Amino acid sequence: MVARSRVARVKERRIPLHTLDGVRNSVVSVHPFSTEDGLGLSMVRFHRAASDDVVLVVHGLTTSSDMFIMPEHENLVSFLLDNGFGEVWTLDYRMSNRFPYNRAMHRFTMDDVALYDYPAALEHLRAADVATPILLTTGDHNLVFADSNIECWRRLEAVAPGRHELKVFPGYGHQDVFMGKDVSRQVFPEMLDFLKRQAA
Repeated sequence: MVARSRVARVKERRIPLHTLDGVRNSVVSVHPFSTEDGLGLSMVRFHRAASDDVVLVVHGLTTSSDMFIMPEHENLVSFLLDNGFGEVWTLDYRMSNRFPYNRAMHRFTMDDVALYDYPAALEHLRAADVATPILLTTGDHNLVFADSNIECWRRLEAVAPGRHELKVFPGYGHQDVFMGKDVSRQVFPEMLDFLKRQAA
Protein backbone atom coordinates (compact mmCIF):
# COMPACT_ATOMS: atom_id res chain seq x y z
CA MET A 1 0.00 0.00 0.00
CA VAL A 2 1.37 3.39 -0.97
CA ALA A 3 1.56 5.88 1.89
CA ARG A 4 -0.65 8.92 1.49
CA SER A 5 1.17 12.09 0.56
CA ARG A 6 1.55 14.88 3.07
CA VAL A 7 -0.68 17.07 0.89
CA ALA A 8 -3.47 14.47 1.01
CA ARG A 9 -3.22 14.24 4.81
CA VAL A 10 -3.34 18.02 5.16
CA LYS A 11 -6.40 18.23 2.88
CA GLU A 12 -8.18 15.68 5.10
CA ARG A 13 -7.51 17.75 8.25
CA ARG A 14 -10.82 19.23 9.42
CA ILE A 15 -9.39 21.21 12.33
CA PRO A 16 -6.31 23.38 11.72
CA LEU A 17 -3.14 22.30 13.49
CA HIS A 18 -2.42 24.46 16.59
CA THR A 19 -5.65 26.40 16.16
CA LEU A 20 -6.86 28.91 18.74
CA ASP A 21 -10.46 28.57 17.50
CA GLY A 22 -11.43 26.43 20.48
CA VAL A 23 -11.71 29.53 22.69
CA ARG A 24 -14.42 31.96 21.63
CA ASN A 25 -15.29 35.47 22.77
CA SER A 26 -11.90 36.41 24.16
CA VAL A 27 -9.00 38.59 23.11
CA VAL A 28 -6.11 36.26 22.31
CA SER A 29 -2.48 37.36 22.36
CA VAL A 30 0.77 35.43 22.04
CA HIS A 31 3.62 36.34 24.40
CA PRO A 32 7.11 35.09 23.47
CA PHE A 33 9.82 35.16 26.12
CA SER A 34 13.33 33.78 26.62
CA THR A 35 14.83 31.59 29.30
CA GLU A 36 18.10 32.17 31.12
CA ASP A 37 19.70 29.31 29.16
CA GLY A 38 18.80 30.97 25.86
CA LEU A 39 15.65 29.23 24.63
CA GLY A 40 12.63 31.04 23.18
CA LEU A 41 9.26 29.93 24.58
CA SER A 42 5.75 31.34 24.54
CA MET A 43 2.54 31.80 26.46
CA VAL A 44 -0.92 32.58 25.13
CA ARG A 45 -3.23 34.96 26.98
CA PHE A 46 -7.00 34.55 26.69
CA HIS A 47 -8.64 37.69 28.06
CA ARG A 48 -12.38 38.14 28.36
CA ALA A 49 -12.84 40.46 31.34
CA ALA A 50 -10.94 42.26 34.07
CA SER A 51 -10.06 39.80 36.81
CA ASP A 52 -8.22 39.94 40.11
CA ASP A 53 -7.23 36.31 39.63
CA VAL A 54 -5.11 35.11 36.72
CA VAL A 55 -4.94 31.39 35.93
CA LEU A 56 -1.84 29.81 34.37
CA VAL A 57 -2.41 26.36 32.83
CA VAL A 58 0.64 24.18 32.09
CA HIS A 59 0.62 21.05 29.92
CA GLY A 60 2.35 17.79 30.74
CA LEU A 61 5.19 15.92 29.09
CA THR A 62 4.78 15.04 25.39
CA THR A 63 1.84 17.42 24.83
CA SER A 64 1.21 21.16 24.44
CA SER A 65 -1.25 23.87 25.41
CA ASP A 66 -3.45 22.55 22.60
CA MET A 67 -4.93 20.04 25.04
CA PHE A 68 -6.54 22.93 26.96
CA ILE A 69 -8.00 24.78 23.97
CA MET A 70 -9.13 22.02 21.59
CA PRO A 71 -12.27 22.95 19.62
CA GLU A 72 -13.52 19.33 19.49
CA HIS A 73 -15.05 19.52 22.97
CA GLU A 74 -15.66 21.93 25.81
CA ASN A 75 -12.10 22.71 26.80
CA LEU A 76 -10.57 23.85 30.08
CA VAL A 77 -9.71 27.42 29.04
CA SER A 78 -13.26 28.07 27.79
CA PHE A 79 -14.69 26.49 30.92
CA LEU A 80 -12.64 28.77 33.18
CA LEU A 81 -13.52 31.89 31.15
CA ASP A 82 -17.20 30.94 31.23
CA ASN A 83 -17.07 30.49 35.00
CA GLY A 84 -15.72 33.85 36.11
CA PHE A 85 -11.97 33.66 35.52
CA GLY A 86 -11.61 36.43 32.95
CA GLU A 87 -7.89 35.99 32.25
CA VAL A 88 -6.36 32.60 31.51
CA TRP A 89 -2.83 31.97 30.22
CA THR A 90 -1.36 28.79 28.77
CA LEU A 91 2.35 28.03 28.85
CA ASP A 92 4.20 26.00 26.25
CA TYR A 93 7.46 25.02 27.89
CA ARG A 94 10.49 23.59 26.08
CA MET A 95 9.02 20.12 25.57
CA SER A 96 5.82 21.37 23.93
CA ASN A 97 4.77 19.77 20.65
CA ARG A 98 4.22 23.27 19.30
CA PHE A 99 7.97 23.84 18.94
CA PRO A 100 9.71 22.49 15.83
CA TYR A 101 12.95 21.70 17.67
CA ASN A 102 11.10 18.89 19.47
CA ARG A 103 11.06 16.94 16.21
CA ALA A 104 14.77 16.23 16.69
CA MET A 105 16.78 14.65 19.50
CA HIS A 106 17.73 16.94 22.36
CA ARG A 107 18.96 16.60 25.91
CA PHE A 108 16.36 18.74 27.70
CA THR A 109 15.07 17.36 30.99
CA MET A 110 12.27 18.21 33.38
CA ASP A 111 14.97 19.78 35.56
CA ASP A 112 15.56 22.29 32.74
CA VAL A 113 11.85 23.06 32.72
CA ALA A 114 11.85 23.68 36.48
CA LEU A 115 15.12 25.65 36.51
CA TYR A 116 14.61 27.81 33.43
CA ASP A 117 11.12 27.68 31.93
CA TYR A 118 8.86 28.17 34.94
CA PRO A 119 10.84 31.05 36.48
CA ALA A 120 10.98 32.89 33.13
CA ALA A 121 7.25 32.38 32.58
CA LEU A 122 6.38 33.62 36.06
CA GLU A 123 8.70 36.59 35.63
CA HIS A 124 6.92 37.36 32.39
CA LEU A 125 3.64 37.32 34.31
CA ARG A 126 5.25 39.53 36.98
CA ALA A 127 4.35 37.02 39.62
CA ALA A 128 7.70 35.52 40.53
CA ASP A 129 7.34 36.49 44.17
CA VAL A 130 3.85 35.01 44.63
CA ALA A 131 3.50 31.70 46.44
CA THR A 132 1.02 30.10 44.07
CA PRO A 133 -0.94 27.05 45.20
CA ILE A 134 -0.84 24.16 42.73
CA LEU A 135 -3.55 21.62 41.92
CA LEU A 136 -2.05 18.37 40.65
CA THR A 137 -4.45 16.07 38.81
CA THR A 138 -4.38 12.52 37.51
CA GLY A 139 -6.72 9.63 36.80
CA ASP A 140 -6.70 6.44 38.82
CA HIS A 141 -6.25 4.53 35.54
CA ASN A 142 -3.18 6.53 34.47
CA LEU A 143 -0.79 3.91 33.10
CA VAL A 144 1.62 6.38 31.48
CA PHE A 145 2.93 8.34 34.46
CA ALA A 146 1.16 6.26 37.08
CA ASP A 147 2.24 8.04 40.26
CA SER A 148 4.25 11.08 39.13
CA ASN A 149 1.71 13.70 40.21
CA ILE A 150 1.00 11.81 43.41
CA GLU A 151 4.71 11.72 44.26
CA CYS A 152 5.12 15.38 43.28
CA TRP A 153 2.25 16.31 45.62
CA ARG A 154 3.84 14.28 48.48
CA ARG A 155 7.11 16.17 48.06
CA LEU A 156 5.37 19.55 47.88
CA GLU A 157 3.33 18.65 50.95
CA ALA A 158 6.52 17.88 52.86
CA VAL A 159 7.89 21.35 52.05
CA ALA A 160 4.67 23.40 52.36
CA PRO A 161 1.98 21.42 54.18
CA GLY A 162 -1.56 22.27 53.10
CA ARG A 163 -0.64 24.74 50.33
CA HIS A 164 -1.03 22.43 47.33
CA GLU A 165 -3.71 19.86 46.49
CA LEU A 166 -4.00 16.55 44.66
CA LYS A 167 -7.13 15.28 42.94
CA VAL A 168 -7.27 11.72 41.60
CA PHE A 169 -10.26 11.20 39.29
CA PRO A 170 -11.82 7.71 39.30
CA GLY A 171 -12.17 6.05 35.92
CA TYR A 172 -9.83 8.45 34.10
CA GLY A 173 -6.50 7.71 32.41
CA HIS A 174 -3.46 9.84 31.62
CA GLN A 175 -4.76 12.79 29.57
CA ASP A 176 -8.43 11.93 29.95
CA VAL A 177 -8.74 14.48 32.77
CA PHE A 178 -8.44 17.24 30.14
CA MET A 179 -9.88 15.63 27.01
CA GLY A 180 -12.35 12.95 28.15
CA LYS A 181 -15.94 13.18 26.92
CA ASP A 182 -17.38 14.05 30.35
CA VAL A 183 -14.65 16.34 31.69
CA SER A 184 -16.82 19.46 31.61
CA ARG A 185 -19.24 17.77 34.03
CA GLN A 186 -16.97 15.53 36.12
CA VAL A 187 -13.48 17.07 36.16
CA PHE A 188 -13.54 20.79 35.32
CA PRO A 189 -15.95 21.66 38.18
CA GLU A 190 -13.42 20.22 40.65
CA MET A 191 -10.68 22.38 39.13
CA LEU A 192 -12.97 25.39 39.24
CA ASP A 193 -13.69 24.74 42.92
CA PHE A 194 -9.95 24.73 43.68
CA LEU A 195 -9.43 28.01 41.82
CA LYS A 196 -12.36 29.71 43.54
CA ARG A 197 -11.03 28.68 46.94
CA GLN A 198 -7.63 30.18 46.07
CA ALA A 199 -9.04 33.35 44.51
CA ALA A 200 -8.24 36.75 45.97
